[in-house]
Amino acid sequence: MKKLSLLLFLIIVFQGFNLFAQNSILGSVESKKYSEEWIMYKSLELVDIYYKYCDCSDAANGFYPEKVLFKFENKTKDQVYVYWTYSTSFDNEISEGATNEKIVNIILAPNEIKEGDCETSWNTKLGVIVGSKVQDYKFSGLEMTDIREFKLN
Repeated sequence: MKKLSLLLFLIIVFQGFNLFAQNSILGSVESKKYSEEWIMYKSLELVDIYYKYCDCSDAANGFYPEKVLFKFENKTKDQVYVYWTYSTSFDNEISEGATNEKIVNIILAPNEIKEGDCETSWNTKLGVIVGSKVQDYKFSGLEMTDIREFKLN
């Protein structure tokens, strides 16, 4: 009986940590505190995934997006392929978009680090718009799903 209780306790604790990790992006955005440093999102066997919440405003062009940027760090001496999908929600409704916009894949060289930034995240897909400083809609979620990693050599 003690073993079963301990097992149930550990399952609940680990599920809680997983839920916290997924909700930490939402917490950062809701608090409107931009990140200076990368924050661990998930550590997998081959890669570590980080995020940060940034003000990516371009006042000269009248564009004021707030983004969550991602950083992927290859922990191996092998080339790694990483694939994932994501979904966003605003005002508690899942944002509609073209399916291919929400599928992301990257190849990391041995020990390579790739990170999104405000200027190139459009092309690399290592960033997601989660708000705007001039529009009034409420970001309510960002979830990375189906994260897969494979060694290529």
